[in-house]
Amino acid sequence: MKKKILALAISSVISGGVQAALTDILITEYVEGGGYNKALELTNLGDTDYEFPANIGISKQGDGKTDGWATLFDLEGTIITAGNTFVLVEKNSRSQVIRDAITANDGTPVLATASFANGNDALAIADITDPENPVLIDVVGVVDSSKNWGKDLTLRRRLLEGDNTPVQKVTYDPKEWLELNKDDYTGLAIADLAPASVKFTCTEDNIKTTIEDIQGDSWKSPLIAKGKYESTDSIYVEAIVTAVTSLPRVGLYLQQTGSDPLSSEGIFVETNVATTDLIGKTVCLSSKVYEDYGFTKLKTSNFDIIDAGTAVPEAVEIKILDTDVNDKGDFDFQKTLERYEGMLVRLPADMDSNVDGEQTMRVSRTFSRDYGARRDNISLAYKRPNMQPNQEHVAGSDEAKAQIAENKNYRMILESNEKVENDGSIPYYPTFLDNPNVNYIRVNDSVVGIEGILSHSYGNFSLTVTNEATVDTFKHATPRTDKPSLNTDTVDREFSITIATQNVLNLFNSPVGGDENPTGQNRGALSQAEYDRQLAKITTAILALDTDIVGLMEIENNGFGDNGALKALVESINSDITDTKNHYVFVGIDSNNDGKLNNEDTIGTDAITTGLLYRPSNVTLYSSGIIQMPQQHAPAVVNEDGKEIESGDNYQRDTLAATFIVNQTGKKLNIAVNHFKSKGSTCWEDVESGEKVDNDLQGSCENFRVAAAYQLGTEFGKLKGDSVILGDLNAYGSEDPLLVLTQNLTNKVLTTARNTYIGGDKDTLGTPQFNPEGTPFTVDKSFNYVNIVDKMDKVKGKTGWSYSYNDEIGSLDHMLVNASLEARVIDAGDWHINSTESTYFQYNKEGKYGPVISDAAYDAYNGGEATPFRSSDHDPAFMSLSYKYGEADVGQAVVLPILNNTINLTYAVPNGIETKKGNILTVKITSKTTAKTKTLRFVLENNDQSIIPMKIKDIQTGDFTIKMQLLRVDGNKEVAVAGSDVSMDITVVQSVLSTEENTAGSFSLFSIMSLLGLGFLRRKTK
Repeated sequence: MKKKILALAISSVISGGVQAALTDILITEYVEGGGYNKALELTNLGDTDYEFPANIGISKQGDGKTDGWATLFDLEGTIITAGNTFVLVEKNSRSQVIRDAITANDGTPVLATASFANGNDALAIADITDPENPVLIDVVGVVDSSKNWGKDLTLRRRLLEGDNTPVQKVTYDPKEWLELNKDDYTGLAIADLAPASVKFTCTEDNIKTTIEDIQGDSWKSPLIAKGKYESTDSIYVEAIVTAVTSLPRVGLYLQQTGSDPLSSEGIFVETNVATTDLIGKTVCLSSKVYEDYGFTKLKTSNFDIIDAGTAVPEAVEIKILDTDVNDKGDFDFQKTLERYEGMLVRLPADMDSNVDGEQTMRVSRTFSRDYGARRDNISLAYKRPNMQPNQEHVAGSDEAKAQIAENKNYRMILESNEKVENDGSIPYYPTFLDNPNVNYIRVNDSVVGIEGILSHSYGNFSLTVTNEATVDTFKHATPRTDKPSLNTDTVDREFSITIATQNVLNLFNSPVGGDENPTGQNRGALSQAEYDRQLAKITTAILALDTDIVGLMEIENNGFGDNGALKALVESINSDITDTKNHYVFVGIDSNNDGKLNNEDTIGTDAITTGLLYRPSNVTLYSSGIIQMPQQHAPAVVNEDGKEIESGDNYQRDTLAATFIVNQTGKKLNIAVNHFKSKGSTCWEDVESGEKVDNDLQGSCENFRVAAAYQLGTEFGKLKGDSVILGDLNAYGSEDPLLVLTQNLTNKVLTTARNTYIGGDKDTLGTPQFNPEGTPFTVDKSFNYVNIVDKMDKVKGKTGWSYSYNDEIGSLDHMLVNASLEARVIDAGDWHINSTESTYFQYNKEGKYGPVISDAAYDAYNGGEATPFRSSDHDPAFMSLSYKYGEADVGQAVVLPILNNTINLTYAVPNGIETKKGNILTVKITSKTTAKTKTLRFVLENNDQSIIPMKIKDIQTGDFTIKMQLLRVDGNKEVAVAGSDVSMDITVVQSVLSTEENTAGSFSLFSIMSLLGLGFLRRKTK
């Protein structure tokens, strides 16, 4: 929408009788304070009272967007008496301070009817006949700009030159407003205007202070007394303007040539009147010196241009000195940056020449939403991305606290000088959109050659970019790959099985015709177009993983019917796999026990659940079931007003467990797919004190997750044999739930949540998990699983992660194996396709997950095809396992599935036996049911075969004994090769790919829900 501008001749808008009086109504004060302390003052500068007609109000342009106009307050019927004011305050303001200030000046605060302005929202008296297209009459703020022209300050209108009274204006001129400190309310409801601006002139008599003398060589200016935040006296400064910025601070930067390497040569000047044509000019100004949360600055709106033709100095490379240490003698990167505060700097290829390798700034959060600053930017860290402190250190330990401090010390924010548009662009990287799949920026990239102004705000240094980035600016330390790097090599006579986790980022199909989930919620795509994008990206990722078993998290819990999300995903994957033997099916749970899989079979009552896909050609489902996770039913927590702030009723998603038999073996493989309680939830322990405290950075509900880990370890541990716990445990590598499941080497006290139950609900409590009293339980053991991805990463000398939150990376997605399975592991790792990527590459068309882009930009990002990158916000984890042909658990037959009327049988040649081309392998198959025998002969086509694969047709399902033996032709005789005999029991089963291809899902072949018979897996029916 386009706004209209009302000229001074406003007879076309209002009647002549009102016209003269309205021209006397001006915006005279603007307050943008902390929190909801915001106000706007109108003053009647005329001699007669004025009552507003129906078409006049106060309009706000949200974020400077051309289509962002809306009515903040309808002034109809409001009367401002001659020489008095009208003060509008934020509707959510609860501060008595701002109201008391207004009433102390005999004013009456009036609450706005809509949310008030932020620092980049223009405000106007306007004709609001069309609220989305107001006709502007008088304005404060920059129209059609997202620049923070009015953040954290008070503005009071000035008299004009010659003490003339100002008139209504539809363009904002900062020189016509007196800038006051944030939260200055003293002038509200007082009709006086500020004095006219006086032109500042710098003379030779003014003694100039160097910037080095202002900055000094410590954290605070030596010109400011101890315990104070501004200098007593004003000083004069003459220097070159190197930049004019709007983010993260509004103002200009000055720089001189200095000689002290321990002191900065640049300084920030806070001002609303700076324009880019000042860059390169030498100016003189006068100001006090201020310290603003650790940032030294000057503050003025008056300066004198001394030389209009000065060249901007070259950017200075940031270099580390031996003196950049703290009081303890430890390296202090903040001290390095302090020496360059306010200067035009460059990020070099190596910041420290005294250390081997290249010490660069690394991307710790790629281009995405900075929720604290409410804008899009990049977070950098010195020489490595910031690791979540609890990934490698026990939560709350001294080592974790040291990591917290180091992360803060190493941080730098990379800012653009303007707010980002939702068109897929990055302001300082103009060629980015030419080919985003080549020009991408990822976590762990080195950033080299970027130039900008080094600023400081609220504990973080930031670099506002002044030059243009290119594809060479971002050096990929963790480049994209089309598929994961997973070693599946085995020794002779063995083969591999692969497993992966895949978070599907709330894949919901109910909004596009799928079945409803138990809650009726939609946490996923909001349109068919979004859903199609999302499904295509997840399909592409799973196809590239190409593993035999895939554990899923965050898929819609809308059953196992034809219209379920799980069925839709399997069909999408299989449609792109030509060879049907590589097709997937899902593990289905008949949760209502009616003997069939359909939309009524959900796992628990949440909107999302876990899932399990597998290839029947490589593994056969033996049994499946549900492990119920704890529920919390504690007393409600109320505040001092008696209002409930935590119900005490909290839930976790149940675990999907299954046992497979690896085809061509009789070895069972137990898998538990998990999605523990979120860190962003709230539990009783988080709020019982009346406030949330997260000193150890485990997020909320860690005690509840400890209870879940104990339940999982206890119940899943009842299964014998090889086992793996996988999925999103919502706990980093050394957090409490992981210490329960792996090892608690530091003997940390691990405590569960109170009042946890297994089964039941809040009305009918289940079985107390630990004790009838419901008191927290101190965990007295660990379950000794091995975090195999973490272990393999350490072997490879690398640090792994699967998730990025803010600007810290770590692993929430794990694969934990027991001791027997660890011996089979070939390789394990994470595939960094999501955590390292910008949300720009995500499916969504709205800003739920961060920056969004146009359809055209999305197509450019993906090259016209779906890519796996940012298919979720979690990276897949994966591993490969090694099995011997024919090995089996005691009492368990080797399983061979029939597919296309054929079974695949492999003879592993015993060690020490040499095979020759022309040797004969005999296979004698005897039915255990009928005792009928069939003998097959296979002629070897090659020398030195260690395995001999065979395809056997026309065999029925059932239990058989197989005896295999090599024969060698000796003249006219066939002679048995000594030691070549191999016998085994086999069970031939019908592959579900043959029997249930159209359903995409399967029950357990051997005993449907047979795990339930062991008494530890329960079905949650609520």
